[in-house]
Amino acid sequence: MNYIDRDKARDTLALMKRGNSTQINGMRIEFDENGNFITWSGLKSGICTPSVKKVVGYLFGDFENQKKGIGIDLLPNDTLLKIAKAFYRRARKWDSQIADSFNHDEYPADDVLLMEIINSLSWLDFDGFAVIDKSAVSVLYQDAEEPENFTHDPKEVPALVSEHELGCGGIVQIDCISTTNISKKRLYCIYEMKTDGSMEGALKMCESPEEAEKILAANMEQINAHEADQCASYVEYEEEQKNASNYFLNFPNIRRAALLLWTDNGMINREEPLSEKEVLLWRWMTGLDQEYLARVNTALNFSDEDLATICNGEETEAQELLANEEAEAFLNLVFNEEYEPK
Repeated sequence: MNYIDRDKARDTLALMKRGNSTQINGMRIEFDENGNFITWSGLKSGICTPSVKKVVGYLFGDFENQKKGIGIDLLPNDTLLKIAKAFYRRARKWDSQIADSFNHDEYPADDVLLMEIINSLSWLDFDGFAVIDKSAVSVLYQDAEEPENFTHDPKEVPALVSEHELGCGGIVQIDCISTTNISKKRLYCIYEMKTDGSMEGALKMCESPEEAEKILAANMEQINAHEADQCASYVEYEEEQKNASNYFLNFPNIRRAALLLWTDNGMINREEPLSEKEVLLWRWMTGLDQEYLARVNTALNFSDEDLATICNGEETEAQELLANEEAEAFLNLVFNEEYEPK
């Protein structure tokens, strides 16, 4: 038999007319009336395709793409060769023509065997199934009550069971599970931040490290911008604290009364420290009538003990001491946190 290469085979197929047939490297190719190529193997099974390219790929060992096409790409070629040889051995028992064509230990070339077995499997419907090599299946021994305890080694099964569980005739249930890893793909996980400046985000599973690094760079831009804003805000806040401290020099009694109200009612805490409360009060007071505030400040000119009674003592006693409706109304506004931003 004269062996021809891929290019010569392609030219031969391209020149065929409908109804013609030819031999290429021991394989019979027919070009039927419908414009389809039918490739016949030694096992008398054929593959039908309208494409010259696919026929050439079939004839010259484009096995991997063919395997993907019929869903058996997880089976290595050496496994398929074993299947093909087993099929030949069985075929000899019932097909006299095959039995006469080769001796007991002879098989066609590996590429022919692969071609034939892939062709045979192509008639089966593997859609929705993953065909795998049996050697890829492993056994998992898992504690039925504590599934986080498991092993693939039967010698380690006793380690799954504590002695006290088996003592006094106890029974421990172990699930024996046949399992396999169909495929493995590494993902690169990263926290992807939103672009709205909220510093919120969600887990992103990237297909490549380049994709993850791109997200990381975008995250760092946001973090740096946020830290810069925080730094600017902190400088501005420090300036406001200084302004508030200077402002309360003119209203010391209001500041004393506010501090008594805040401390007695638990309004100063980790979330709202004293410095923040004073800044909020200062911002609010700068929008009020300053002469009115001066009158309130004068009305609150009491000793520490009396001012504590006015702010946090019994209501009747506090009213008798203060006896100033304007100052009393102001203290109620502070107690109700009217200075908080709306």
